[in-house]
Amino acid sequence: MYLSKGGKGNKMLIKMENVKYRYKRNLQVTSAIDGINVKIDKGEFISIIGRNGSGKSTFAKLLNAILIPTEGDVYIKGIKTTDENHLWEIRKSVGMVFQNPDNQIIASSVEEDVAFGPENLGLPREEILKRVEKALKDVGMQHYRQFPVQNLSQGEKQKAAIAGILAMKPECIVLDEATSMLDPLSRNEVLSIVKRLNKKEGITVIYITHHMEEALSADRILLFNEGKIQQDGKPEDIFFKVDDVKKAGLDVPEITQLFYELSQEGYIDYDKSILTVEDGIKAFKKILYS
Repeated sequence: MYLSKGGKGNKMLIKMENVKYRYKRNLQVTSAIDGINVKIDKGEFISIIGRNGSGKSTFAKLLNAILIPTEGDVYIKGIKTTDENHLWEIRKSVGMVFQNPDNQIIASSVEEDVAFGPENLGLPREEILKRVEKALKDVGMQHYRQFPVQNLSQGEKQKAAIAGILAMKPECIVLDEATSMLDPLSRNEVLSIVKRLNKKEGITVIYITHHMEEALSADRILLFNEGKIQQDGKPEDIFFKVDDVKKAGLDVPEITQLFYELSQEGYIDYDKSILTVEDGIKAFKKILYS
């Protein structure tokens, strides 16, 4: 087990050393991940942002040993993902929630689907029932346990998929653009669930998103560009560098963009702490009444 020097926890959960991954298609080789070194502690909430093709989803699949590095090493709890003898331990530790819940849900009812993972662990029925009950409660779906999956909305399906992962008791949940197919209300519900699991249950969260406002919920942001981590830092430090974010093909939060442009015109001093509308209102009040 590796000891970490940072993060909220005191133990390193994930470590990548000089990781590269190349896809081979039609005799052509494409580099998706190009020399990544990163450490993630237990209990951290990390958002991953980057334009399409920047390597975000490949990075996620490397964490769960769905993909194995072309070069370098990925460690989960000190175990190399190339160690086939511990593959099940790795996948129990790092649960994946994908973009489309229909690709993840396999049973006919909510209860059966959430129970599928614990059943494969060979757990006693009493323990399975306890896990299913708690997981459904954690995502606010306890009243849906007998519902046919096909009768659920897309947002409800995604919450059921998260419950299925929680029933496995992972130490880390990776959400690969899990809210991209949802309406704004469902997106907010899923994000609230994930934030609560991180804060109250101590579950490590790796949250891949195209929505910059969602990325603000994280303790730390990794900005991917062309298979590399271009920036790694707190949200306010990442989005303060507006030009760098734009060059990576991304937008900054609208209120941040507004204050940045006002500062460029010389009207105000640019404050990197302005990331939300509430921050902007406070800043305007300070300017008006100072």
